[in-house]
Amino acid sequence: MKILHLLARLLVVFCLLLSVGLAIGTWFAYSHSKQFLATSVHADGTVVANIAKPSGDNNSNVLFPQFIFQTPDGVTHTITSDSGSSPPSYSIGQHVAVLYAPGKPDSAVISGFMSSWFLPMMLAIFAVVTLFAALFWIVIDTQVIAPKLREHAS
Repeated sequence: MKILHLLARLLVVFCLLLSVGLAIGTWFAYSHSKQFLATSVHADGTVVANIAKPSGDNNSNVLFPQFIFQTPDGVTHTITSDSGSSPPSYSIGQHVAVLYAPGKPDSAVISGFMSSWFLPMMLAIFAVVTLFAALFWIVIDTQVIAPKLREHAS
């Protein structure tokens, strides 16, 4: 029973530390996304292809949109998105809003939830889940394990 008590306490500490780390990561990802959206250059783009890449399971493919856009200096850029899906999220010929950091058009992304808020949201969800895991282990330790230890001690 003492081993369970020690294990529960170790799990609480681990989950709390992980939750704090994920919360810090959430803040940095959120700040980066907010800064990028505030300073990014907007352009109009067109999806020209959906590039298939193996997904690793069931011999299926994930399709990554490839788009073109033009910078104010008249240079056309072709970018393959880092975000893919199956079925494809974009049709060939579809017009899309494009964002890129000033002076870095080769790092352009299609404007949308996935490119802006997916990472901060996932980190926040994992932070909350690990916080609840810590609370769960605190309850188990204080309401189940500790009373049994006291019972065996007397």
